[in-house]
Amino acid sequence: MDAVVDVVQPQVGDTVLTAKRSSSFAGTQLPFILRRLGRDQLVVVGATAGTEVLRTAADAWTRDIESFVVSDAVVDRTAGDHATALRWLATTCASVVATDSVLEAFRGPYTAAGTPRRN
Repeated sequence: MDAVVDVVQPQVGDTVLTAKRSSSFAGTQLPFILRRLGRDQLVVVGATAGTEVLRTAADAWTRDIESFVVSDAVVDRTAGDHATALRWLATTCASVVATDSVLEAFRGPYTAAGTPRRN
């Protein structure tokens, strides 16, 4: 596997897909995995916002899958390219969100023990 920072290293039981084309849907098992799990939402991160991320989000949109592109977890060659890609994504096929909001959504309203979280 390519270099991945420790905080996002795959864990035991995680599914790792290697995209061979510019969309994570093309040539991978992603559409079948999402369908098998009954999922209709996808969080998209990675490189680069103007190509791979954009095409993955657009491809998801054509499959009726809601995409959430994490603005501070995607990169581009320049700040201008980054802003342009995020603007296009937000106006066409994805919700553009920050890492904090995604982490909060994944936390959910309950602890691992099933008790309500305290704010």
